[in-house]
Amino acid sequence: EGGVVTGPKGWKEAYKAMSEAGWMALYQGELKPAIALLEESVGLFTELGNEPSVATSLFNLGHAPLHQGDRGRLKALCQEAEALRRQFVDREAIAMLLLFLGMAILDEGDYERTIAYLEESRTLFQKVGDARRITMCHSYLWMATLAQGDQERAEALLKENLHLLQRLGIEPQIYYGLLESAVMAALRDQPA
Repeated sequence: EGGVVTGPKGWKEAYKAMSEAGWMALYQGELKPAIALLEESVGLFTELGNEPSVATSLFNLGHAPLHQGDRGRLKALCQEAEALRRQFVDREAIAMLLLFLGMAILDEGDYERTIAYLEESRTLFQKVGDARRITMCHSYLWMATLAQGDQERAEALLKENLHLLQRLGIEPQIYYGLLESAVMAALRDQPA
């Protein structure tokens, strides 16, 4: 379609499955196969010109160096994400790359840049109507604003996110939202 390689019938599902398998392996602690699957999916989606899938696979791949504490690899992936976001035209893909950059830079402790990336990502996800990924932006924004010491804004983000998660019915994330609420209650000296 439009000069983009389309591959064999069912290629989209197969490549998406590869990316998802990499994500699952990553969270099962199987880093070596996870990295291999995710790197391959980034390469295949790049060949196909599928910007949203490249960005999602890169986002998923970025979790590996975070888990390993591999700052050099994380920096290289951030550089790749920066270059891609300047090339890409798809808003969802750009939003995903910004989400990845925000997550990675949060780990470095640069909260102002983290917030800038995440707010831009959230705005783009709002424009494309991706509420699930807006909740991801909120979670990282919550962490960054709390780390900056802005408890009021952190609490507002948390409440907004929890309402959105409940509306969407995303149970695993609701669990994390409740844990984050417990952190805020503890900070307000409300242990009960």
